Amino acid sequence: MTLSFRPAAVAAVLIVAIGCQATTSPSIRPSASEPLAATSVPSTLASPPPSPSATLALTGTIAFTRGEYPDPEHNVTIRPDGSDEHDLFSIAGCHCLQLSPDGTTVWTQTETAWGTVAFTTMRPDGTGKKVQVPPTKTLSLVTGPDASTPDGRLIAFYGWDDTRPKAAGVYLAAPDLSGLRRVTGLPDGFEWITPYGLTADGARVLFFAERGAIGGITHTGELFVVDATGRNLRKLNAEGWYVAETGGRLASLSPDGKRATFTACNAATKKGAIFVAALDGGGAQPVVELTYCSSSAAWAPIGEMIEFGPREDGVHFIVNADGSDRRDLASDELGSVAWSPDGKHLVVARGPEGSRDLWITGLEGNFLVQVTHQPGTYTVYDWR
Repeated sequence: MTLSFRPAAVAAVLIVAIGCQATTSPSIRPSASEPLAATSVPSTLASPPPSPSATLALTGTIAFTRGEYPDPEHNVTIRPDGSDEHDLFSIAGCHCLQLSPDGTTVWTQTETAWGTVAFTTMRPDGTGKKVQVPPTKTLSLVTGPDASTPDGRLIAFYGWDDTRPKAAGVYLAAPDLSGLRRVTGLPDGFEWITPYGLTADGARVLFFAERGAIGGITHTGELFVVDATGRNLRKLNAEGWYVAETGGRLASLSPDGKRATFTACNAATKKGAIFVAALDGGGAQPVVELTYCSSSAAWAPIGEMIEFGPREDGVHFIVNADGSDRRDLASDELGSVAWSPDGKHLVVARGPEGSRDLWITGLEGNFLVQVTHQPGTYTVYDWR
């Protein structure tokens, strides 16, 4: 999901409508007319007793947001057993929280005094906040879900500069912004970029470029891969198919970084599919054909499984990358979903919309551990 503010020149907070169901985009991008009213008060919340989970050996940290725009959303970290909950900061319409690959650092963003948006890091308990200001202070930088090498040494960003429109594009840098350089510009006819993957060697970037609205869906566009040298820019979705940021990870890389999975919708039929494409060439192959348009396609961090969904009734699915062994993730209505680091579990927002809690589920669809005990609106970003 997703670290994203739009530059002032672009329209701001948008609500994505899918049929009769409206969801907030994972990339809410306020404009200058909608100032960010952020408060950063790290604190440890009193959590309910942890659920029994010792036999599951659940480790790591989960990052999520509790709340819903236009109210300030709480950006939170928590352990999978429900302990050690930290309310990091509250902000309206940001959807700007994720964890570094090793789970030791929170990656987010801050609006600076001079009106730019700066990449920001802190510890999972909210301490040690660092605002990473680029050498050119008029440059804004935001990243996207899974948009780093697996070791976290290199991150893909979208950068823009209101004083230099031609500076917009995909950038690469270390977390402290050392070695910052632009890879490629914003493609003609597009207005925003979200990075969705960076191969382990830093040689290729997977990114979404937003073009505009299609049939009531706002954040629609195309999915690209480009070499870190800026060469070999290639669109992965076929003509007549569009990708859209409508509440989930629309694309992700395979663990070996050689393939990408993504969800796309046919503009004519309004039916979707889950695709797998090799980054080094060839057409994307549909592995699951759908009667609806899915909002997410997330490759497990280990193995060949892909999570996708939701269907109109809120059901998510798991399928092998070759399209075999498709099965329900859970029978209950689910919101957003994120894989565990070992690919053996998922954290899900479970329950009716607006009255959900976070749960750990197994790959058979069984609910194992209740993580939170405060029903509301939840968006899950990472489990590292």
